[in-house]
Amino acid sequence: GRWSRDCGCHIGGGAGWTQRWREPLREALNILRDNLAVHFEREMEKVARDPWAVRDAYIDVMLDPDRARRFAHDQMKKSAAGDASNDKLVRFFSLLEMQRAALLMFTSCGWFFDDVSGGESIILMKYAARALELAKATGATNDGETAFLDMLAKAESNVPDARGEKVTGRDLFFERARSVAVTTDKVVVSHALRALSEGTRRSSQLYAYHVTHHEEVHLKKGAVPCLVGAVTVEDSRTFERADTVYALAHFGGLDFRCSTKPLASGAEGASIAHALVEKIRAAAVQGSTTAMMR
Repeated sequence: GRWSRDCGCHIGGGAGWTQRWREPLREALNILRDNLAVHFEREMEKVARDPWAVRDAYIDVMLDPDRARRFAHDQMKKSAAGDASNDKLVRFFSLLEMQRAALLMFTSCGWFFDDVSGGESIILMKYAARALELAKATGATNDGETAFLDMLAKAESNVPDARGEKVTGRDLFFERARSVAVTTDKVVVSHALRALSEGTRRSSQLYAYHVTHHEEVHLKKGAVPCLVGAVTVEDSRTFERADTVYALAHFGGLDFRCSTKPLASGAEGASIAHALVEKIRAAAVQGSTTAMMR
């Protein structure tokens, strides 16, 4: 009952609190799981011999990430051109990561405590948000999100918002799960802050992301110190790569402003990045903070 209904188990909570939110939370995740399974099976069949066997065998990569490329080589269907392209590799691992998130969103502690707004239930919603993100990245057009959110709206919290109004699981999903998703921009900003405080490194690891910098310029002559650079970010789970240029202005203390811009890979992107760096350098040398920020 603890995983699915208001069975009476609780560890605290206020007078009159219930756990009626458990059933719709569980059902919402069931709906999402089933829709994601259809998408996974259809898409993974295009690149692997046995989608569900591959899903189960993926635990080997979880235990030893260095095996990832060999695992993909062994599991993926071979094309006339030989080994899979990088796009197919990204798609392969994105589908597997989607399934991993779909399993993790059933982590048992999400139901054990007193309210759907607790950190444990929010973790389940974060996994659901990640699964949906990867479903869309792999071309899902019907991932069950609408039905998932409609059911989640029936999971009512015992804790009202600041205005005393009802809060639902749907509200919590948007406010505390999807809104905190890690993006390439956030990774680049974190890299820039580390470079400013700890010094430049050719490459660095930020949790699941590997960041390689190609150009980095410290502009210290103007009124506002600025750090400008171009980096490649690679997700070590899916092998997705993104080239980005960034500019970080430091106004003192903990006051920062960082902007990022995605770039095309190759010579064209490098040329654009270099031009942007030079524009910011010229503005900084002239002492024009307005021009530099623009």
